[in-house]
Amino acid sequence: MEDFKRWMTAESGASLPKMQIGKMMRNREMGQYRKQPSRQEPFISNKWSNFTPSRKANLANRFFPNRDETTRVTSVALLRCFHLPNERLFTLSQDNILRFHMRQKSQRYRLLNSYNAPSRYRIITDITRSTKGDHLAYTTLDSYLYYFHVNRINEPMRWNLFHLVQPNAFSWNICSNVSFNMEDNYLFVVESGGQLGVIRIDIPRHHRFSFNAHRKDILAVGSSKCNPGIFYTAASDGLWKVWDNRSSRNVYPVQLSFTPSYNIAHIDSDSQDKYIVTTSCCGTRIDVWDLRFPANEPFENYQQQNVREAISILSSGHISIKTGRRRDEEEFFLRAKFSPQITGHRYIYVTSSIGYLYIFDIVTGEVRSFHQQGTLIYNSSWHPDNSEISCVTLSGAIITYYHREE
Repeated sequence: MEDFKRWMTAESGASLPKMQIGKMMRNREMGQYRKQPSRQEPFISNKWSNFTPSRKANLANRFFPNRDETTRVTSVALLRCFHLPNERLFTLSQDNILRFHMRQKSQRYRLLNSYNAPSRYRIITDITRSTKGDHLAYTTLDSYLYYFHVNRINEPMRWNLFHLVQPNAFSWNICSNVSFNMEDNYLFVVESGGQLGVIRIDIPRHHRFSFNAHRKDILAVGSSKCNPGIFYTAASDGLWKVWDNRSSRNVYPVQLSFTPSYNIAHIDSDSQDKYIVTTSCCGTRIDVWDLRFPANEPFENYQQQNVREAISILSSGHISIKTGRRRDEEEFFLRAKFSPQITGHRYIYVTSSIGYLYIFDIVTGEVRSFHQQGTLIYNSSWHPDNSEISCVTLSGAIITYYHREE
């Protein structure tokens, strides 16, 4: 746990001496930066400027969101959102309408265009973007996978359609998760019965195969952000596994861990394949795992209890996050993720079933919550280049949290 905090402190620039932004810029322009002899500051070459990634993160983390702006979009619930290149934001509504928005100077989002999904009368179970942001893929309740280029969204006849393994009479699992690998040449999609589909999409005739990754239904799939061959799966048997796509037909995992008391619903990784963060099913538990040291127990745990707001360090090495919620409010977390690389992955952010956005500061242990009266935040996305978090609500609005000087 201490190694994790030391690493995040160095990566996020929190270990650097406090310095005014003007002085940092002046030192950079005059070439006066020298590498400090500190074991906590990892050496990463930066041939473009004298600002190391940790210095960039130090600057970015000074502009933590402190304002919000609401944009009304539709009268139905917005279920998913994520940022795209060129200051665009994608949203998916409950009526299967795909919308693209453009960010304005006022931090509001203006609707660019909207499209009815070809599967309008099918329930979309999961949707994701490629690493480059030029492709989208989504799965439906009746076991179909749609994959298409963003520029061809108004040409459904040119979309790629795959029929997945359907649930049988003894399986209740649906094809509910899909993920691109880092180089956007493979799609990993959850199928029924513990099967995982692997589709190669960078060749004209898409090569596709499936293998039995778990004995029980798979609940989550995720991909590495620095290695195109690594991906992760978690199933209802309490196991989560690390796979290498370069191995023979993916028959054997390269790493395996066990969570006997709960199941994992979502997996996210940092940009250097050192740590992953997992979200439990129907609970308020978030765990951080060190991929370099396989273990059956996470070394970091963020868990919510119905007591006053506090943070306590337990003797077992776990950290428990406690916020003031009434006992009659049943809450569970949805899709916990690391903050972008520009922040040094200093934060873990997650939305909850009662409409809150929580941000956990790994370095200081502070917990911040965002909420607007009368709204239920359902999904969120942290801008990869700015201190901005966009959230979608069940009332059909986009809430943007951003920084503005007092």
